[in-house]
Amino acid sequence: MFAKALTASLLAVGLSVGLTACDPPMPPDVLAALTEQVVTCVPGEVGVAFPDSLADLTSSWQGSLAESCGDMSLVPLASDDPNADVIISDSGFIDAACTPFEQVPFAQDGSVLVFLNSEVASLDITPAIVAGILSGKISDWSDPEITKALGGVALSPLAIKVLPNVQANALAATETWLAESGQTLTKSKFKAINFDDGSALMAMAEGEVALTTLSAANYNYSAMASVAVDGEVLPYLGGFTVDAFLCGEDTLVKRAVVKYLLRQDSQGALLSGVVLPLADELRLESVTKVSKGLPVPSDLPTPEQ
Repeated sequence: MFAKALTASLLAVGLSVGLTACDPPMPPDVLAALTEQVVTCVPGEVGVAFPDSLADLTSSWQGSLAESCGDMSLVPLASDDPNADVIISDSGFIDAACTPFEQVPFAQDGSVLVFLNSEVASLDITPAIVAGILSGKISDWSDPEITKALGGVALSPLAIKVLPNVQANALAATETWLAESGQTLTKSKFKAINFDDGSALMAMAEGEVALTTLSAANYNYSAMASVAVDGEVLPYLGGFTVDAFLCGEDTLVKRAVVKYLLRQDSQGALLSGVVLPLADELRLESVTKVSKGLPVPSDLPTPEQ
């Protein structure tokens, strides 16, 4: 359970936050950082559709919000619930019933290469090897490039089969990442799908590899190839965000609930899940965007505090 935060009621609005009329406006990122030190509570109930990969975290968020705001509640819903007020989408696709009035990044995801080969538990490779495997130029586990990557350990001859279906945002992110690495992705070898439900990962056969999402790989406990660039191990290949879509009528309570989920302590829960928290700069941009119209707490600390 997160530490209980101070709450700011809807009535605590429009105060100067310690600034006089002669002071310049506070930069949006500074204001966002300060306002998250208290919880903005707006009476009401908000149904939030979460992807299955985040379902285990929803009770913590629901409980901590109830502890901080007795009159504002979050109701977790299935990912495909058409009545959701807010949709957290890890694929970028949402139910047609949702007409979003706001969309903000909520968490960080990315593309990864997963594999199944009983002779090797870990695989440390380069962007060039990733490109070679995905293009078919590296088509066998005994390829010299893989042997070199394994420190001279040669694997038994076994055909590498690359699964064709890839979630669309993961495919696009991988193409961009490879291009930045001086490599090319042969997109014609793949079929972009709206959502990777992980079923293909669970059914992988010996020798197969798949380009998938970090969230799907973690959720299915798949073995992921490790890629290092300039000595730094990457958390994923190409990155993309898991976004929050605020549906229907623009209401303050929807904004307040999403702002709560973007708090630093709320985002910390993601570290025990299958995706990553947003980088702080991007997170504060989301906080600023979703805070439109929300009250500024009367007891907001000054930047010097």
